[in-house]
Amino acid sequence: IAFDTPLLDMLLRIARGHYSRYPVYEGSVDHVIGILHAKDLFNCLVDRPALLTGAEQLDLRSILRPPLFFPEMAGVDRVLKQMQRTKRHIAIVLDEFGGMAGMATMEDILEELVGEVQDEFDMEKQPISADETGVTYSGLITLDDVIERFGDPGGVVESDTIGGYVSERLGRIPVTGDKVMFGVYELVVEEMDELRVARVRFIRLPGDKGSIDRASGAFSDLAGDGT
Repeated sequence: IAFDTPLLDMLLRIARGHYSRYPVYEGSVDHVIGILHAKDLFNCLVDRPALLTGAEQLDLRSILRPPLFFPEMAGVDRVLKQMQRTKRHIAIVLDEFGGMAGMATMEDILEELVGEVQDEFDMEKQPISADETGVTYSGLITLDDVIERFGDPGGVVESDTIGGYVSERLGRIPVTGDKVMFGVYELVVEEMDELRVARVRFIRLPGDKGSIDRASGAFSDLAGDGT
């Protein structure tokens, strides 16, 4: 995204792109000045609705996050370690002349290390198993799908998948048996695939009745189908 892109055009670009992070350049695409997280922009608009009417001007630079740069010959292990250390999910790749050669995401790195990660999550939406107490999903199910089914756990989250959510909450690469909370649900890592969360078990805990009721029917139906 160009730094001088009008706000409404920027929102349209984000809506059409379906990505959560965008490099922002100034003047030339070789001059990346930061990474725009869609959530940061949306939160800014919620706090300052006058930006949408033009009554206020957006200081885009104030919400950009520092970019992470690597030469294109850098090893994926080095890039992954730096991403984990800095908690960033995207890196700008530079050519030998210092120009932008492209970008790499955490998903790109994991594909190199542990095999191809699916871009399409339709298959991951279906539960792997379910009974009256809980349901198991692939770690690749999108966080949007999880929130739609189980409610919003609250808080700011950068991850796109439930496996990424678990990693983000733990602050490290998970291991089998790790547990984190998701609203009134306990998430248990059932299986790892190298560095990636392969299966996550959702277990209902005593808590908000409304949240429990939203999923209880689905649990019962799935258990009844024998899936």
